[in-house]
Amino acid sequence: YGLEPYSVYEVTVRAVNGFGVSDEAVTMERTQEDVPSAPVNVIVAVANSTSLYLSWDPPTMPNGIILFYRIEYSGVESTSSVDSSFNKVQDVTVYNVTSTFLTGLVPFSTYNITVSATTSV
Repeated sequence: YGLEPYSVYEVTVRAVNGFGVSDEAVTMERTQEDVPSAPVNVIVAVANSTSLYLSWDPPTMPNGIILFYRIEYSGVESTSSVDSSFNKVQDVTVYNVTSTFLTGLVPFSTYNITVSATTSV
């Protein structure tokens, strides 16, 4: 209907009939939450040979209350010998923060990292 998610709208109702016009009934209503846009300004920095520091800003369109952020990461195939979990997607959930460390990484390796925000939807 063209309404924005998780936005407050004022609704005014007035009856009109052959007897005249009623008083206004006014109410404020909030639309439901929706999926947020992606976090912005994601920065990844090397902390040491086995750790990365990640930081980000909240989504420009949160579309609700952000409950947590999910960080998914996996190693990119390399020529070095690593264990079988290297290429598996790892999942980290953080609450009420916009930064974290990824630790226990394989030294001198490349990782794919995704940061996403989650509302109640």
